[in-house]
Amino acid sequence: ATGSTSYSLKAGGDASLFSIDASSGAVTLTADPDYETKPGYSFTVLATDAAGNASEQLVTLGLSNLDDTAPLITSADTATAINENSGAGQVVYTVTSTDTTDVVTGSTSYSLKAGGDAALFSINAVTGEVTLTGNPDYETKASYSFTVVATDAASNASEQAVTLAINDLVDEVAPTVSSIAISAASGAQNSTLNAGDVVSVTVTMDEATLVDTAGGTPRVALNIGGSTVYADYVSGSGSTELVFQYTILAGQTDVNGISLDANALQANGGTLRDAAGNAAVLDHGAVADNASYLVDTTAPSFTSGATASAIDENSGAGQSVYTAAASDVGSVSYSLKAVADHANFAIDASSGAVTLTGNPDYETKASYSFTVVATDAAGNASEQAVTLSINDLDEIAPTVSSVAITSASGAQGSLLNAGDVLSITVTLDENTIVTGTPRVALNIGGSTVYATYASGSGSTALLFQYSVQDGDTDTNGIAIPANALELNGGTLKDAAGNDALLSHDAVADNASYQVDTTAPSVTSGAVAAAISENIGAGQTVYTAAATDANTVTYSLKAVDDHAAFSIDGASGAVTLTGNPDYESKTSYAFTVVATDAAGNASEQAVSLSINDVDDTGPAVSSVAISSATGVQNNTLNAGDVVSVTVTMNEATLVNTAGGTPRVALTIGGSTVYADYVLGTGTTSLVFQYTILASQTDANGISIAANALQTNGGTLRDATGNDAVLTHALVADNASYLVDTSAPTVSGVSSTTAAGTYAVDDVISIQVAFSEAVTVTGTPQLTLETGTTDRVVNYASGSGTNTLTFSYTVQADDSSADLDYLNTNALSLNGGTIRDAAGNNATLTLASPGTAGSLGANEAIVIDTSAPAVDTSIVVFDLVEGVSSSHSSRTFDANTSYTIYIRVNSNSVTLSTDGDGPGASDTWGAWSGANKLSTDDRIVLVGNGSAVKGIGSTAVNSFSAVNGPAAGNGAAFWGSTSGQAARLLGSGGFGRTVIHGTRSLVDVDLWGGLFPNITNYDAHYGLGQVYLINMPAGVLTSQGLA
Repeated sequence: ATGSTSYSLKAGGDASLFSIDASSGAVTLTADPDYETKPGYSFTVLATDAAGNASEQLVTLGLSNLDDTAPLITSADTATAINENSGAGQVVYTVTSTDTTDVVTGSTSYSLKAGGDAALFSINAVTGEVTLTGNPDYETKASYSFTVVATDAASNASEQAVTLAINDLVDEVAPTVSSIAISAASGAQNSTLNAGDVVSVTVTMDEATLVDTAGGTPRVALNIGGSTVYADYVSGSGSTELVFQYTILAGQTDVNGISLDANALQANGGTLRDAAGNAAVLDHGAVADNASYLVDTTAPSFTSGATASAIDENSGAGQSVYTAAASDVGSVSYSLKAVADHANFAIDASSGAVTLTGNPDYETKASYSFTVVATDAAGNASEQAVTLSINDLDEIAPTVSSVAITSASGAQGSLLNAGDVLSITVTLDENTIVTGTPRVALNIGGSTVYATYASGSGSTALLFQYSVQDGDTDTNGIAIPANALELNGGTLKDAAGNDALLSHDAVADNASYQVDTTAPSVTSGAVAAAISENIGAGQTVYTAAATDANTVTYSLKAVDDHAAFSIDGASGAVTLTGNPDYESKTSYAFTVVATDAAGNASEQAVSLSINDVDDTGPAVSSVAISSATGVQNNTLNAGDVVSVTVTMNEATLVNTAGGTPRVALTIGGSTVYADYVLGTGTTSLVFQYTILASQTDANGISIAANALQTNGGTLRDATGNDAVLTHALVADNASYLVDTSAPTVSGVSSTTAAGTYAVDDVISIQVAFSEAVTVTGTPQLTLETGTTDRVVNYASGSGTNTLTFSYTVQADDSSADLDYLNTNALSLNGGTIRDAAGNNATLTLASPGTAGSLGANEAIVIDTSAPAVDTSIVVFDLVEGVSSSHSSRTFDANTSYTIYIRVNSNSVTLSTDGDGPGASDTWGAWSGANKLSTDDRIVLVGNGSAVKGIGSTAVNSFSAVNGPAAGNGAAFWGSTSGQAARLLGSGGFGRTVIHGTRSLVDVDLWGGLFPNITNYDAHYGLGQVYLINMPAGVLTSQGLA
């Protein structure tokens, strides 16, 4: 080889359509390829070495045929006119098209172009059907225009403007209902229709209306008794009066009259139109219940029976013997059917009263039969056959069989009192009818009184009653003289009218009915003897006494303090059920009641006084934890002594002979006891308890309500009254916490995120304890970090349960999963770690890698080796002022580069200070730019937002031009208002000022000349050469992050 090879194109073929790079051999098609114009190319390349030796290669280039021709719309530009008021949602036009002039890549879709009347239409994207969404109205809009768009799968589109005319109709006003009414009915009686009657409804329209029943018969909905029926159209087409009819059916009833709901007129598949074809508007108002057209198809229902009440013979002519009654929805009239004995009777057509015209005589005719007929207003009728019996009378007078006292209400035993009611029964030998107030004379204690008639007329047993009066007395029992039954102006007759014979025998004194209306006389006094308090419950404090002719019983009246006493009903002894206490109640009041055997009662109010004695024991004023020995930071440890002071409301003597009084303490949920130690004879009693190992109370010692206990001992005042030990609870006292347990390590973790860390990275490590600890000095934690294990110092956390240690990664440190060295890796280093009670912390850690360890809890990798550099990337970071430093900062012709130029999006400042955040943070220009070609992509990158140019407008274009020097072209990133950035082929880069006059501040990115920058925009679009943010990992791959 004598030197480099150069490349050229051989004349001929399509060589004139191409250019070639003599150095790289890259062949460029100068024009835009078009398959329809030229589907393929051929050219010959020549390779010539430095000695002039040459070889050639024939090359063919084929083109792929793409779909770049829009569909051809074949449908017309005028839609068929439609009539106004022809309805909303109708299809008015269908787009059709062909797409066969080019490669067919898929189906054609249709849409409406915005503008014109497009918003009033919708289109089916598949079928091309265009729908007018509203109802056309010529007076509102006489025509419409819209544009349809046909788009093939390759997004090629064509348009067609379309017009739609609306036909103006001469008559477009629809007929409406002027009125609707029930106009007639055949067969009606008394404004009432029966089954088979025909009702007619007339609908009056505001213009002549044609009725078409081809699709169905129009009808009117009627409301008969709450049910809907339909009157069908029968006549009137072509006029304003349309007649509808309905035939009443059996079982239908309407007591208010037929009504029509609003809008009851229905087309029912038929049509109602005017001569112009406008469909009638069927709306109309309701027709209320029409009382002229009641409906009744049901016959009356008899409620009166088939048997009339029997009457006595010879009871007289012209008497009413039966009343016909029937239920119906309307009025009913009554008559007699011409059968049986109807000629012997008359009937009132309105009331139904049936009268026997002659005087009944059992011996002539013992019974009658007749039939009554009930007919309603509609002519419906029903019948009821009736029989009437005649009673045969007798002529023998009733006589008294017996007279006796049969009962008494309110009697107690055999004694009657005032207000008790005595009953006497007179028994006759046949049923007897009573009028007036007959009576029976009674003998009560030698005085005559009268029991008056009460009940029993029409039977054989007549009841007479007397109410015992105050002052009545009879110790032998009530007697009844002979013939004591008296009419007293009344009558006693049998059914035939025969007067009863009243004579009867006497009834002797009846000891079962004695009379006592006098109450007992109380002889005991109104004041009970006073008693002393606290002498015990259940003592007798008073004895009631009374005199009476009969036995007396005693009770307490439910007034005053009766509930505090009981009484012996026989002896009258009154007992105070509770133990008297002067401080609670100084006196009592109660009332005793003396009641005799007849229920007569008298009362005596009684008072009872209580004598005051000294009986009040000492009471607890307060209970409190008053001190503790050895307490640290409000916390007690094992061996510390806590003192509890119980303050009494008076001097109290403590006796421990039978046991030592104590106070129950709650420590960590467990009950322990502070024993009495001193204070007898004073108001302050002191109790003490010594804290034991393993006890813990994080909230503080508390004392439950009523925790003071005698425990076999006594607490009394000087008079011997036992102390009342009740008291309120003492809540958790945070000044007396209990902690006898050493803190332990519960786990080791890190707030530093999982990931890989390098030299100088700082990792925060947290050691968690079982409780808050206080740190003195500088404890240390030893980490396993490869060849050299790092010892890291305590940083913060004293007073909490988490201590933080800070580890800074050093050169040569490594760990695939960072952890401490061993279970003893945590050391005091001359310091202390203690809890608030002074317990030294247990520093043992979980075994490395096990649960709770740093390695198990976190995923932190330590890697201080240098990262591999991606040599196909070159970064010029003009924000941090650094650039890629690999490859000796020299471009290589055999590498396809992506070159990132990072700028501040909102500033023209360009930094090259070499002070960046990465491991290789230096600045330097690159050399060898002449080795760059169009396969090397240059990307302008912002720092998180759109890169701005003149007028603060964002980058939105990219272009390249030839420069004044040979081959020194330039690439431009532009915005709406002008340039934002410029790159020369010689490496000069500048940003355009955002506000004000255009000016550039250049930075040299490389040496040499990028020869192909002049047509760079022919190879890359904006999206390939412009980004808002640097892609992830790019800066890291260059050691710049």
